[in-house]
This record gives sequence, C-alpha cells and structure tokens, in this order.
Amino acid sequence: MKKVLILVFALSAQFIEAQVVQVSGYTFPGPPATSCTPTSVDVAMQIGCINAQFVGTSSSISGNTIQVNVEYSIGIICLPAFATPTHTVSMGLIPSGNYTVQINGVENGSVVSSISASLSVASCCSAQAGFSASGDTVCLGESVQFVSTATGAQTLNWFENNAAAGSSDTLVRTYGQVGLYRVKMVVSDTVSGCADSTSKNVFVKSLPSVQITGDLRVCPTGSATLYVQGGPFDQISWSNAGTDTFLIANQPGVYYVDVLLDGCTARDSFELSPFAVNPVDLGADTTICMGDTIVLDLSSYPGTYRWQDNSTAATFLVYGPALYYVEVTDTNGCISTDSIQIQWANCGASLPEDSGNWNLYPNPTRDLLHIRSDIHRGRSLIELMDAKGAVVRRWAPSLAQGATTLDLAFVPNGLYMLRIRTERSTLHRRIRIE
Repeated sequence: MKKVLILVFALSAQFIEAQVVQVSGYTFPGPPATSCTPTSVDVAMQIGCINAQFVGTSSSISGNTIQVNVEYSIGIICLPAFATPTHTVSMGLIPSGNYTVQINGVENGSVVSSISASLSVASCCSAQAGFSASGDTVCLGESVQFVSTATGAQTLNWFENNAAAGSSDTLVRTYGQVGLYRVKMVVSDTVSGCADSTSKNVFVKSLPSVQITGDLRVCPTGSATLYVQGGPFDQISWSNAGTDTFLIANQPGVYYVDVLLDGCTARDSFELSPFAVNPVDLGADTTICMGDTIVLDLSSYPGTYRWQDNSTAATFLVYGPALYYVEVTDTNGCISTDSIQIQWANCGASLPEDSGNWNLYPNPTRDLLHIRSDIHRGRSLIELMDAKGAVVRRWAPSLAQGATTLDLAFVPNGLYMLRIRTERSTLHRRIRIE
C-alpha cells in the first residue's frame, strides 16, 4: 500500500511540473465581429488533472491588444486525467479596428500557456472614426496636428487623456509637459444614433539640459573660454558655428549654443561683459631742453608696469631724446600700452649757465677739463651725457678748494652736456670734445 501511494505522489508531482492547463485552440463564433454587438471567443483547453477546478474567465482591452484569461486552480496533488473542455469568453463591445487577442491559460494565478489570434472588428455605424497625426513622438514644447479622416459623421469630438479637447476637423496640441498623451476621436451618426471612436498615443520627450559656463568678463583685447555643461550630446552648434564642447570668445557680447540629443534641441545663451579698463596715457610727444629731465609718472594706474628697458617702477626718469613706451597690466589682468616721443631742443640762454660762479676751461677740450667755482664748496656730482641723454661718465669729487679737473681722454669726440650738482645749485653746460 505504501508503495502505491509513493508512486501516485511521484506521478502527480511529475505531471504538475509538466503544466496541466494548456490552451489548444480558439474560434470566434457567429457572424463577423462588429462594434455594436458583443463579441466572444470559444477557447479549447487541455486539462491534465481530474481534480483541476475551473475558476472563471476574464477579458480586457488595452490599445489594440485584448487579453483573454481562462483560469484553473490545482491543489498540491494532481490526479492524472485528460479532459478537453471549451469555454466561451465574452469580450463585450469592442470598438472598430484590428486587434491582437492574447488567449492565456492561467494555473493557480500564473499564465502557463498562451496563443495569439487576430481579430478585425468592423463598424456597424455609418459614422466611422479616423484621423492622422503629424507625429507620435515629439519634444517638449513642440506641436502635433491631428487631421480627421472620419466618414459618415454628423458630430465629431476630440478628447485628450479623457478630457474634451475640441470639435473641429483639425486639432493642434502643443505639449508643455513630458509624458504619454492619448488622443481620441469620437464621431456619431445622429440619424441612427450610433457612434464610433479611435485613438492614438503621443509621447512627449524632455529636452536636453545644457548650460554655458566660463568667465563672466573679458579684457577688451583678451579672450575667455566658454564651456558646454550637461552632455554628452549628439550635436553641438555655437553661435559662431563651432562644434566643440568649448568656445574661445575673443570679444564681449552674447554667445549661445544649440545642442541636440535624441532628436530634441535646447539652447542656452551667455553674456560676456568687458572689464572697464583705464587706458594708460603718457601724454603727448614733447620736446625738452638739452640736459633737462622729466618724470613719466603712472602711479595713478594701479597694476604692474613694464617699460621699454624692462624696468617695473611706476615712474620713469627721462634723460634724453628717445621713444619711450610702457605696458600696464591692471588688477583684472587687462593690458594697456602707450608711448611718447621725447626730443631735445637747443634752448640756448634758457640753460642756467651761471658763468659768474663757475668757470670751465678749456672748452672745446681734448683731454682735461678744469672746473672752478668762486663760491661752491663741499660734495658734488658731475655727469657727462651724450646727445641721447645717456650718462657716459660720472664723477663725485669734493670741491673742498672750489675746483676739480676731469680726465676726458677716453671720451669720444662730440657735443656733450655736463651737469654739475651741488647742495646749492645745478649747472648745465655744453662742452665739445675734439
């Protein structure tokens, strides 16, 4: 007896593993299906357990797909037996159109077998719904146009996600939110009192997220680098036709970039403002008396300085004629330049000869120049400058006796300016070396 029970349990377990609820076939009984009469389907089943309990049938419609379920329940033990019942499943009123019918065998709540069938439902109403759409997938902010192709209708109404949307032959919708929208047309024949409907889905995609980053300001003669943030993108197009993820902006202004991702475009703009630069000004070209000096002062221009001789002070002492120029880098890193032409003039009597107090001889001279003063005593600074204002020799004698002698033997021939500085005065005197 125990062996028989064990064998029955083993056979039962083996049979359950081999799915005992099978859909073997179907038929759509009666005349062709129409939208104004209930439609049913006869489902042929193969059942492998005598103790399988029929639970019931159900159907549902989603878009152009109809789900039909035939459900059985089976306990832990299956008593093997073979049966071929047929169940008629009512699908109710189905709108006109072409459908795929998915017929499922359900065992203990799970689909274990299925077959597919095609079903065409004709309209039994003289009013037949139909429309075209300019697109079924669009980007946020884009519009879709729906145009009626309905026939035999006296009334027409549009619905979007079950909300009334209009009643004209053409419907235009602009989508401001991402999501799935179902657009439905309902037409009616007021003579027969029947109606027909059809619908389409529209998916609205989000736009790509893009932002331009970079320096907000730029020097008038400088450049800034702008970057595209938010990618990667399928395509990038700057306002200057660039296609890289960055742009070298050489002047202030408004820049924009268009990006493309998955068929949708987005734009961001960026305003690059100029720094306020105080242009450096050395003044107008000028002429000074031979031997005079002037100071070029840029202390009112904050920043760093570089003169033509690479010196970096805020001031520059001019001794003689030349072209002087400066480059000033302000606190924002912006560079401003200027130049000034300095020339010498023969001012003649305007130079302080001071002949009553000083005596220089011989002039012209070749080797030695004697200097004597009737009243000046103590420390002095004597400089010999060439025609360009450059100091070629410098002495610092003590005029203890009011006199000194300069050795000019190694100075080339020419016209020079001699400057004598003491605690009491400064003398400029032209001398010639022959």
